[in-house]
Amino acid sequence: GSMPLLLDDGDPKAQTGFDLSTATTLFWRPVPVHVKQQDREDVLEELTFRILTGVAKQNHNLRILRIHISSDSDLFFLHTLEVSEEDFQSLKNDQGILVDFASFPGKIISLLEKCILAQPGDSPRFQAVLTIRGGESVFKIVEINDEKQLPHITLAFRPGNDSVVKQFLAFRLSEVKGTCHDLSDDLSRTRDDRDSMVAQLAQCRQQLAQLREQYDKHLLEVQAQAKT
Repeated sequence: GSMPLLLDDGDPKAQTGFDLSTATTLFWRPVPVHVKQQDREDVLEELTFRILTGVAKQNHNLRILRIHISSDSDLFFLHTLEVSEEDFQSLKNDQGILVDFASFPGKIISLLEKCILAQPGDSPRFQAVLTIRGGESVFKIVEINDEKQLPHITLAFRPGNDSVVKQFLAFRLSEVKGTCHDLSDDLSRTRDDRDSMVAQLAQCRQQLAQLREQYDKHLLEVQAQAKT
């Protein structure tokens, strides 16, 4: 089928694109992907898929689905799909998708999970394929059985240009900073708790030493009385 209309971050329409501040992450996991590129051998790589939902910057009534494909081993590797609720209608018609926009991310997630669980000997088994050609990339999830390959979904992604990659890295950096801040707060609280526990332990040891001293003294008195 033909591909969905995409919002390219390099063109003016993208300025009404995805508002990252409204983003909710639905799925964020590594997935084994067969990567096909011109003039290169096909490789099986573990790529990170992150599926986000949110709304448009200029129109908070327009829901948008965004998918990032990135690589932990190459921070500049980025392929992005952005499809709005309006765009989805043409994608749904072209590919005969039976679910609505709200259920569509769940459909993709269930297929990605099948790709994660797939073992080489399985039949049928599910396989994720990313084909990169110049300024375009096509992502497919195919079902492989004994006779043929059956494509379940085909999505047009856009390889990240300098501007898009910078935006993505800035977004990730702000998230990592936020996580570090939270961890730093947790560590500070844990250290305070530990210091409090250490103080309590020292107090308990002191009390125990005093009780032992009293016990020893009492024991000597009892023994002296017994002799008498």
